[in-house]
Amino acid sequence: MWKEEILHQLFSVEEVAAIKGIPLSFFPRPDRLIWKGTKNGRFTVKSAYHLLSNLKEAKLFSSPTSFKVVKWRMVPNIIWKQIWNCKTLPKIKEFLWRSCGQGVASSEGLIRRNILVDRICRRCGMVSKTIDHLLLTCPFARAAWHGSSNVFFGV
Repeated sequence: MWKEEILHQLFSVEEVAAIKGIPLSFFPRPDRLIWKGTKNGRFTVKSAYHLLSNLKEAKLFSSPTSFKVVKWRMVPNIIWKQIWNCKTLPKIKEFLWRSCGQGVASSEGLIRRNILVDRICRRCGMVSKTIDHLLLTCPFARAAWHGSSNVFFGV
């Protein structure tokens, strides 16, 4: 059972809802520490240095609960591996690859290239038309992900 009072003290309403959506085990075991920076789950200074170096390059310190792709090098290697190893059509892999690197035409990308376009999303009417909005945060995209059998980044 979640301790909701503590959750509300530490997280935003959206984050609390996401946390409460995590199913709890029917067979509770004592918690244990696992370090995801190594394959064996044990912490090393080398793995911490490697992780911090990658975070510093990605400039993620300013927003710890969000991840916005700005440049190709900011996408973690694990994402690239998942894209290229997934069992799907090559055109879908290419679309995912382009999406992660901001290679899909969006208002944001076109404006950056000095092409004048409307920033309004034609689906929902919101002003922000970024890759994130098109694929993740637009209510229509969220509905599509929700109806999908695959869960992608907790959308």
